[in-house]
Amino acid sequence: MRFIKIEDRIIGDGEKAFLMAEMSWIHNGDMKIAKEIVKKVAESKFDAINFHLTHIPSYVTEDHTVDGVNKYKYLDKINLTPEENMELVKLAKSLGLFVSVMCNDLTSVTLAQKIEPHIVSVHSTTFLEEELLMKIASLMKPVFLMVGGATLGEIERGISILGKYRVEDYALIDGFHSIPAIHENINLELLNTIKALYGSPVGFADHMYGDSIDAIILPQLAIAKGANIIEKHVTLDRNAKIDGYEAALDSSKLNEFVEVFRRCEKAIGISSITNFTEEELTFREMTKKKTVAVRDIKKGEIITYRDMCFKLSNSGISPEFVSRVIGRRALCGIKKDEGITPEMYLEL
Repeated sequence: MRFIKIEDRIIGDGEKAFLMAEMSWIHNGDMKIAKEIVKKVAESKFDAINFHLTHIPSYVTEDHTVDGVNKYKYLDKINLTPEENMELVKLAKSLGLFVSVMCNDLTSVTLAQKIEPHIVSVHSTTFLEEELLMKIASLMKPVFLMVGGATLGEIERGISILGKYRVEDYALIDGFHSIPAIHENINLELLNTIKALYGSPVGFADHMYGDSIDAIILPQLAIAKGANIIEKHVTLDRNAKIDGYEAALDSSKLNEFVEVFRRCEKAIGISSITNFTEEELTFREMTKKKTVAVRDIKKGEIITYRDMCFKLSNSGISPEFVSRVIGRRALCGIKKDEGITPEMYLEL
């Protein structure tokens, strides 16, 4: 499997999972809220934060409506200016966060060039836009392809377009983008399928209802199913119920989420059974049975299998080496329950 390197951070199997917070428009156009979210994300030790860069006239028509709401007017009202986005990115970088940007239109890629992000996230709805992907590729940054809701054909086309421009550092992040998500649409089994198909790091974008215990549990399950990246929507205050709050974790829960996540990640561990930890080695030594005498054995006697048994003991050879003792002559007297060690028997 390929790995992605972002400065000194490596993303891939065997590495610590990469946690990315999703800002979207959850700041509601308020820079004070946006800055507080960035600070909370950094304090809770997320690895990265994703910002949406959108030039509204290039993204949506003025008459586009959803459920009776004019999306042009709505998004134009809560969208941040290029200067505000640059200020937020500067803040995030100063706090040690990696910065991802999602460019929703061609104009926004020009802003991304000035921002110099560490990562570019690409929404599945733009996989067929060759010019947009071409400009994103020109940024020469690792790409996170958000594949939730995309067909295999669309994913293949997106990867193919990036490949034309020699973008090889990419990850595929699954996660159905309904907000909030329902369990039937999550399908974590798909993560290993995607990894096997494309040989790249994979991720899970969680959109479960933010107040649900599942919003804490599902990312752990995703890691167990092979995810290398987790994306979580975050908000300053869920009670405010501003744009996208449904699937967002409240800022007061971010520390708890990251702490629980990292503990569970340690428990998931690695697939190898040969690299024992110090605690596992101690446990093995404490619980391992040794070979001891069933009866008093006199010096010079031939030792048989029935003269030995296996018990917890301070001394004695491992049961796996018992065949080395059978048929050997005792070099000294061995008392009942005394551990049988190599210096006590002689090879004939």
